[in-house]
Amino acid sequence: MYSDVKVDSSQYQQYIGELMFAAIATCPDIMFAVSQLSSYNSNPCQRHLAAAKHVLRYLKGTINLGIVYKRQSIPKSPRGFWSNEVGHADADWGRDLDSRRSTTGFVVLLNDAIVAWKSCKQPTVALSTMEAEYMALTDAAKEIKWIRQLFDELNYGIVPRPPTILRTDNQGALALAKNPVNHSRSKHIDIKHHFIRETIAEGIVWLEHVASGDMAADFLTKPLGRVQLQRCLSLIGMRV
Repeated sequence: MYSDVKVDSSQYQQYIGELMFAAIATCPDIMFAVSQLSSYNSNPCQRHLAAAKHVLRYLKGTINLGIVYKRQSIPKSPRGFWSNEVGHADADWGRDLDSRRSTTGFVVLLNDAIVAWKSCKQPTVALSTMEAEYMALTDAAKEIKWIRQLFDELNYGIVPRPPTILRTDNQGALALAKNPVNHSRSKHIDIKHHFIRETIAEGIVWLEHVASGDMAADFLTKPLGRVQLQRCLSLIGMRV
């Protein structure tokens, strides 16, 4: 059993820095673990160092696992070359036991392979699962808007773009985003989190409900078992 004995913070930070580079660049499967471990950079304990080494052993055991990008099935799609991106947004309510803040996770897929991902604690405390999922949708919508602007520049802005599909497994968050009405459950939510409503009105994103078992961003919000993790990785295009 690992104890709460303090360890050298410089060594721990070196491990986390190396893992963070891998998580941001090519290994979304370790993003959640690294984001959790980075919270203890200033005051790590023996158990935190052991967890960081465990992530390193996982990388060694999955060295042949990577993101596989494929050609678009319809080269001359009427929607344009950059046309089939899909987003998945998820949240785990009250994940952090110290601050009681929820965890946001989202992925953006292109040709069924991941091109953008994020896992982080939310800036404010959510009062319900619906509210946490709603804030996750806003974070994903911001990333999708940036990606669309980049793709429009590559397409020279000639081809009209339909909305990008953004999926969530929470019916309450979906209804709140599509129906911009203030009531007792939403009037306290910070104005910046209502950005999702504007992107829907402008035709940038369109929300769809997806079953929890098909939520591709689930691995970015909580620790999963082996079978569930492999399921999520197959949904984002990570294969051996």
